[in-house]
Amino acid sequence: NLADADNNTVGDGGGIFVEDMGTGSVLTVRNAIVALNSDPSGGAPNCSGDLQANYTLIGNATGCNLLAGSANNLIGSNPNLGPLANNGGPTQTRALLAGSPAIDAADPAAGGPGACATTDQRGTARFDGNYDGVVRCDMGAYEFDEPAPPSLPATGFAQGRITSLPAQPAEKAYASYNDLTLEIPALGLNAPIVGVLKSGSSWDVTWLGNSVGWLEGSAFPTWAGNTVLTGHVWDADNTPGIFNQIKKLKYGDRFYIHAFGQTYVYEVRENTWVWGGSGVSKVFQHEEYDWVTLLTCEGYNPLTGNYLFRRMVRAVLVEVK
Repeated sequence: NLADADNNTVGDGGGIFVEDMGTGSVLTVRNAIVALNSDPSGGAPNCSGDLQANYTLIGNATGCNLLAGSANNLIGSNPNLGPLANNGGPTQTRALLAGSPAIDAADPAAGGPGACATTDQRGTARFDGNYDGVVRCDMGAYEFDEPAPPSLPATGFAQGRITSLPAQPAEKAYASYNDLTLEIPALGLNAPIVGVLKSGSSWDVTWLGNSVGWLEGSAFPTWAGNTVLTGHVWDADNTPGIFNQIKKLKYGDRFYIHAFGQTYVYEVRENTWVWGGSGVSKVFQHEEYDWVTLLTCEGYNPLTGNYLFRRMVRAVLVEVK
């Protein structure tokens, strides 16, 4: 909004302008976004006057006189909004974009005057927008409800200790295939390939052990496309995993998938690191021909018990025999 109704280049409070409320009256704003407004002089772009704000994102707060009792606000933050658009519901809204500080930042109270509505302005139910397992309202009119972006599976246990594993639940059981194995002669590896269903935004490979996991969503082994196979770099019994040494594979090295009475020969074309979320698109890179991507964790940090990055080996089919 622009504070200049009469086009005379004079105005204050592009978002909220508070006149005299009268004795004992206070304008209260909760669970809102007051940002990206303007006034011609630039002195009070978002609000002008006295108000009490709680759990509200205020961009430029110049001109906003926040009264006693104001708390839990995000001042000077960029709400990271999309354009005004038809995002569903009876009115146009500006969507919260991924990474917005307003996501899951409204009043967490389940009741009382500060509690937000059970749906947003569109009628969309509240959503766990920061994927922390707790459903909480977002600030503003729009509830961010995009599914969690895919993340690469954890393929390594803590080193230096034995990890006790729970029983594998039925819903996460791996698919087994007769006569489907991966052989990497350079590493002395010959292991069965099992299918790992996608669970939420990732794949749970906890119970792979000495098997190789084919990740659902990539091309089925030996089919055209990009087949993603993963194995542990370090096992729960505190021993090296079957993919512990794939970092040693060189350009031109060959490995094999034995399937359906035939041997599919793949030749390494790339051996590199991938980092964090950006690695997902690289690992699952689409291919028209038959490619295989081998994936595991690497760079164990004993201070945190985490792995710093992933090892990715990509190879292309060169022969079937």
